[in-house]
Amino acid sequence: MSGIVLTATRDVALTPEAVFETLGSWLFGASFERLEVGRPLTLTVPFGGAASGFTIFGRIRRIVWGQSIVIEHSQPWRGTVRLRLTPLPIGARVTLSCDVDDAGVGWMVRRTGIPSSAPESARGRRWGLLTTKSGSGAVFALGTENAALLAIDELNAAGAGMENDLVVGDDGTDPAMAAVEAERLIAAGCRVIVAAVISASFTAVQQVAQRHGVLAVHSVLNEGGRPARSVLRLGERPADQLRAALTPLMRETGGSRCYIVGHTYSWSRSAARVARGMLADLGAGVAGEARLPLGHHDYAPVVERIRRSGADLVLSTLVGDDEVRFERSSHELGLRSTATTLSLVLDESTREHIGAEQSAGVWAAMGYFEASPSSVNQAFVARYRARFGAWAPPLSSLSESVYSTILLLERALADDPDATADAWARAVRQVRLETPRGLLTFGDGETYASTIRVAIAGQTGFHLL
Repeated sequence: MSGIVLTATRDVALTPEAVFETLGSWLFGASFERLEVGRPLTLTVPFGGAASGFTIFGRIRRIVWGQSIVIEHSQPWRGTVRLRLTPLPIGARVTLSCDVDDAGVGWMVRRTGIPSSAPESARGRRWGLLTTKSGSGAVFALGTENAALLAIDELNAAGAGMENDLVVGDDGTDPAMAAVEAERLIAAGCRVIVAAVISASFTAVQQVAQRHGVLAVHSVLNEGGRPARSVLRLGERPADQLRAALTPLMRETGGSRCYIVGHTYSWSRSAARVARGMLADLGAGVAGEARLPLGHHDYAPVVERIRRSGADLVLSTLVGDDEVRFERSSHELGLRSTATTLSLVLDESTREHIGAEQSAGVWAAMGYFEASPSSVNQAFVARYRARFGAWAPPLSSLSESVYSTILLLERALADDPDATADAWARAVRQVRLETPRGLLTFGDGETYASTIRVAIAGQTGFHLL
């Protein structure tokens, strides 16, 4: 492997054993539920003197207590991080080393604002995947690239005569970065971009794609938008999620006063607007609302406001790391004992990062859960584990949607590989496809019709209702 190795050191006035006992956010921003092999963990790695550094998302692979931790990670690139402790006369030296392969070097170069050259054109069809490898949304995107690679593998194995490959971009949970990365994917020869990003980023992607005559597809949950000929917005809609979950939630808990917590961007505002109408129709009241910018850190004051409001239900439309911080604060401050939360973006990866104990009892409503018992899904999960191993992040609605979207598009593109983006978008709307989340058909011409499943987070995963 070519590439480089990054190292960072920090001397602390603690013994190595004491460092292990108190390891937390004070050391390289470490965040985890429990220091145990197999558990997810995040670290902030200093980079180029930047105060914020960048965040590694991985799993603990090996622990030698008082000496070292080995972390296998998949974001922002795939690699290994080693945390080593060396005793000093007074205290200990903590050394963080990080392998950076060619993909990681390219990612870093682009983060410094230097354009990287496009890879050589593929002989067959080149797919663009825009996902979130960094920023607030990175928590829920861990399995997205894996799911896309699995779909590409299966297309090539089917031997349809055209070789497929994948070029991956990172929006950084930022619309401006999303536009830059969309330009890079198109320059690399991608005529289709599958975007598993927040709505604000997809709006930027859509504008770039339409300017170049490229098909843009939003695969994950979104609020919909104005119809456009070369744009597809798939994924769950807030109205469908709320329609499936609110009635059973109120029936099971007896709750009738709901506090709504969300972000200041479009999807979250749209979901809150729909929720207010549905709650009124169901005879429930809104106890209060809080809207915060993406990347907000301290949710304790918000939880305290919810407690004082007397709410017995909470609707969260927070995404990624914000949802992790909010749910941990809710658990730590005892909100679970007085209110039940329905989260519209709580997927398997986010639940893992919140922690099993801290997320237990939170309701979710998605078109797909990894625990779905269907034979199609069980075979899909088995192929995913065989391809990427036990350390791979869990599948979720967000990652499965990328897999199914690529197969859905291939059905339409195969008939006329040289058609325009508009013609491909029309053809996709005629496709019927059996997928891990069920049979996909286009209901209203703008998104596919699929069943929304309701589940409750437990100690070992989601329990489907």
